[in-house]
Amino acid sequence: MKINWNKQSIFLLGLLTIVLGLLFYFGNQSVIEAAKQSYESSNRILNDQQMLLNDVNEIEGSEDTLLEELESLNAVIPSHADPSQWMESIKNAADSSQLTIESLNSIEDSIESEATEANGMIVTIPYQLTVRYENLNQLSVFIDAIYQLTQKTDITAISYEQEEGKEASLMLTTYTQSSNLE
Repeated sequence: MKINWNKQSIFLLGLLTIVLGLLFYFGNQSVIEAAKQSYESSNRILNDQQMLLNDVNEIEGSEDTLLEELESLNAVIPSHADPSQWMESIKNAADSSQLTIESLNSIEDSIESEATEANGMIVTIPYQLTVRYENLNQLSVFIDAIYQLTQKTDITAISYEQEEGKEASLMLTTYTQSSNLE
């Protein structure tokens, strides 16, 4: 088959090329670019959702950590004013240190308690503890045990006799919450 290339054939071929080029360009713009933009938009949405999901997982992990820390804080500074558990811990510390508790008295310290309550949610409770010991090592072990108690306990003053088999007097301060931290 032999093609005659006359003006009309060349014109039709040029016109067909232009039409096909325009169809390709506008088809690309309307169909392919729209699909490409839709794909990119979907990809951005998926990435944003993944970031939100990661943030939610971090928040849940943070919430668990905060709840554990709150439970720990409630153990260190209890929310109730019942000192029986703390007194039992003091007795156990004295027993393990081979000391004898002579007396444990709550001291009314209204100025400090009122100031502490006014400042926040923590109430201090001062105690005077008198113990009898055989040697100073027992007293030292007992003091270390007091600082190891779960409930926060400070020793504000100590007076003791350096001779063996004598008494020591300790001023202790414990803390409670005026309202539960929940």
